[in-house]
Amino acid sequence: MGVMWTLGRSKLWFEGPDTLRLAVVGVFDLALVEASRAVTAELLARQPTLYLIADLRQSSGLSPELRKALAAHPDESPYTGIVLFGASLPVRTAGGTRSHATVARGTLSFALVETEEEAKAWVAALREDASVMRAS
Repeated sequence: MGVMWTLGRSKLWFEGPDTLRLAVVGVFDLALVEASRAVTAELLARQPTLYLIADLRQSSGLSPELRKALAAHPDESPYTGIVLFGASLPVRTAGGTRSHATVARGTLSFALVETEEEAKAWVAALREDASVMRAS
């Protein structure tokens, strides 16, 4: 693990070659999204492709404001792909709605999985798909 950013009670860190990890503690709200996007903007200047793995095991859920923003703009994201793991049922339900909307538009790769290992495997598969597409 390299540099770590503290965003309130949550933590964000870069894991090479192209992955940001977010451990959410407490409510996942717009302030956390905005703080993580500020870090992401800095990294995107040097790293054009970023995946986000979010650990929601310690999250108490999504704030109403964040749910509203995700519903209004489901495909708005600086990341190539986002995967959430350890989410509660309400978060999985909200995430499932986002997943269907983004898949329908074909704009963002998004997944909800149970474990960290599944999240890492999902990112590795996306990375592999992208390298195959670049090679062809």
